[in-house]
Amino acid sequence: MSVPDVSPARLPRGRHGIDAEVVAASQRQRLMRAVIQVVGERGWSETRIADVVAAAAVSRRTFYELFGGLEACFMAAVDAGFDLLTAALDEPDPAGEIDFEARVRRFLRYYLQLLEATPGATRALHIEMVRATDEVRAQHDRVMDAIGERLLASRFGDGDRTGIPADVGVALVAGFEHLLSRHIRGGGDVSALASVIDDAAAIAVRALAD
Repeated sequence: MSVPDVSPARLPRGRHGIDAEVVAASQRQRLMRAVIQVVGERGWSETRIADVVAAAAVSRRTFYELFGGLEACFMAAVDAGFDLLTAALDEPDPAGEIDFEARVRRFLRYYLQLLEATPGATRALHIEMVRATDEVRAQHDRVMDAIGERLLASRFGDGDRTGIPADVGVALVAGFEHLLSRHIRGGGDVSALASVIDDAAAIAVRALAD
């Protein structure tokens, strides 16, 4: 699976005849990418809307036309990333049905590629998000729960989950996140984590064995 282009291009200045909805969508995408980048670089407590609009090359007025504030912009960016992740987990293998372990490996590789393709994303999502507001931290928990549930659904579908603890999916996701955040705090590069993906996938298989 290839990583989509997560770097929206700036539209031409002045009169360009582009539909207003297209312009707004482009500005929204640039602001969401910018807020992740700035939070990753400066930290949540030091990020200001002025930093975000400068990085996105849009006006403060445009920012407030699209988002209620910094928190809303950041949370929208997280939701957009979550949509990409769940689509990746749900996407069938083009070569035919693959086993659960292979799907987990593919999912984790895709996630690391997304982080590498988005400046600031690793620190913003795995360090700064839990240092932000109560609402952002609550969103973090919801996303973890949702990915854990998708992991279980990928393994069992609508089948019987008897004997499988309800929280085992989120526990597996939390374990990988802890590994990732510890690696980042130690100054490590995301690409170096590719070597642990096979082990993480094998652990998921054992934890969710029939």
